[in-house]
Amino acid sequence: YKLFADRILPDLSSNIKCGNSLIGSDYYSDKQISLLGDEEIIKVNAFDWDKEFPLVFRYGGFDAVIGNPPYIRIQGLQEDSPEQVPYLKSKYESAKNGNIDIYVMFLEKALQIMNKTGLHGYILPHKFFQADFGENIRSLLAKEKSIRRVVSFKEKQIFENATTYTCLFFTKKQGADIIEYSELNEQKDPEDYLKNICFYNLESSTIYSNDKWNFSNPNVSRILAKLRKNPEKLENISKIFVGLQTSADKI
Repeated sequence: YKLFADRILPDLSSNIKCGNSLIGSDYYSDKQISLLGDEEIIKVNAFDWDKEFPLVFRYGGFDAVIGNPPYIRIQGLQEDSPEQVPYLKSKYESAKNGNIDIYVMFLEKALQIMNKTGLHGYILPHKFFQADFGENIRSLLAKEKSIRRVVSFKEKQIFENATTYTCLFFTKKQGADIIEYSELNEQKDPEDYLKNICFYNLESSTIYSNDKWNFSNPNVSRILAKLRKNPEKLENISKIFVGLQTSADKI
């Protein structure tokens, strides 16, 4: 009679949660919930990580955080959910300056919810390596020397029906002196490339010492370093303040 009494697979009902990863229950602390409409409460869908995963955070956080965060400019969020923007800017160091893309907040959240030996991996745009809006998240990652591995797809498009310039970005709570880096050769198929991937070892101090990060293979880096020693630079003789324009104003 016990043949069918035992559970074949573990119960995952407490593992799968639904909520807004970036907004906690403290979002309502300055608001009277009774004055909020049901539509706004459902739309915000605040998520309390400590309450939803008490055992995980009793032991310091998650062992692994993986995902594909949304790529949404803060201007888009301002149009769709303007009431959430002040909260996010007050809660996340990565969101305080400029017109950010919200995926940088997901990076910061990953660092918050990992345990001391935790690992993290996202696929996300690599624009924050250089863009002004990425300054704060770069500072946070550099402070802890968190980057473990970067796989850049360069200009190769990975997602159908979307123009995004992405990379695989891996961090670890424990800092590392070496960053493993690889970039896709334009002639290679991404799937074949990932099956036979090889990495360059880059010194993390060299990456973090620059305000903007320049990941490239060592051969390219040596050429760039040589060019930088030239005292005469284009920026010294001309000011470039706009890129190519079509002049098709109506379009």
